[in-house]
Amino acid sequence: MKDAVLDGSFMKTMKATHMMFREELNFSERYKNNMDSLFDELLNINEETTVKIVNYSEMEKNLGEYAEIYRSTFEDVEKLNPKLHVIIEDGN
Repeated sequence: MKDAVLDGSFMKTMKATHMMFREELNFSERYKNNMDSLFDELLNINEETTVKIVNYSEMEKNLGEYAEIYRSTFEDVEKLNPKLHVIIEDGN
């Protein structure tokens, strides 16, 4: 089982956010730092993986509406990929 913690307080830009996804989730070299690629990489996770997004309110402050788009993407793929488990925490 793999655990990844994504801290919203460090997601200050879209670029920093995608870099965190790439590093913490060990995405493949095919990851292109965009939403379609994020969806594909999450869908292709093939080992039990728990992703905890902490400090979500900070993520919202930093990224605005994109925070909800990321959240929805993780939650949507969780429904499609039984190996992916997503936890969202505010932390404040």
